[in-house]
Amino acid sequence: MQKYCNIVKNKLNALISNIENNISDFVVDPKRDFVRKSELSFSKTMRFILGMGSQTLGSELMEFYGLNKKSVSVSAVVQRRAKILPAAFQYLYTTF
Repeated sequence: MQKYCNIVKNKLNALISNIENNISDFVVDPKRDFVRKSELSFSKTMRFILGMGSQTLGSELMEFYGLNKKSVSVSAVVQRRAKILPAAFQYLYTTF
């Protein structure tokens, strides 16, 4: 069972990386969005959104970053999420 879970997880991560390599098709402004190195990269933002549960965004961030005080703010996540087009998630779901 664990082996199958790893196969699925690796395929999902590979698809997210593929989207990140073709990021201009999946962000609002390809010249400005996700060009700088940040704690919330495109792939990390996608993984965070996909892994969210039903808690508040702040609680989900604390869980995602392991209760780290230096984690990103709720506002940063909201701003990063707004830069990703729905087409990124549509592509991910249909390809996966």
